[in-house]
Amino acid sequence: MKVMNKKIRASLGRERQLNASLKSANQELERLNLTLESLVEKKTEQLRKAIEDLRSMVERDPLTGVYNRRKFDELLENLIAQQNRMSLIMLDVDHFKRLNDTHGHQAGDRVLMQVAAVSEEVLADNQYLARYGGEEFGIILEGVDLDKALEIAESIRNSIQSHHFSVRDIPPGHVCASLGVATFPGQAQDVPSLIEAADKALYRAKENGRNRVEVAEV
Repeated sequence: MKVMNKKIRASLGRERQLNASLKSANQELERLNLTLESLVEKKTEQLRKAIEDLRSMVERDPLTGVYNRRKFDELLENLIAQQNRMSLIMLDVDHFKRLNDTHGHQAGDRVLMQVAAVSEEVLADNQYLARYGGEEFGIILEGVDLDKALEIAESIRNSIQSHHFSVRDIPPGHVCASLGVATFPGQAQDVPSLIEAADKALYRAKENGRNRVEVAEV
């Protein structure tokens, strides 16, 4: 009987040791799982940010942060391919070369950044601002007719004129812009003709005294 009890106690002892080992192993496994989940989550976030940064480099103008010419062309081509009604505004900062020559290129860069920011404040979610080149910007207004496009263009023009630019020696009202407006399909049949129509309206705004909005001729 004593021998039997001794064997039972030994067996129970081994079982307790085994249970303790299993418990310890399970705890370690849970810890490793939590560590692995944390690492996966961290790496996923790093990958997501890297993709966002890469997309931003491809799609965004590095100075102003708005869409670049490449993204502008892509958006415009996609909307017209879908035959979506839309309007296009081409915007050019008036006397920008003189501003650069007088106040320096750094001041000119700050003006462009603030022109972009002021213009974006006027736009809705389905309206896209892009730096087309130099001091010229393109604004795509998805689903917007001519009357509404003119209203938006005038609001942008007025916002730029009345904005207090945080650039030394540039008083309020000194920075202005000219804008040209065209619509699709009313005044154009494809991307080149739409851009050309809006550009011609922009140049007419320049010729007629600047700091104004003009509409493309049919």
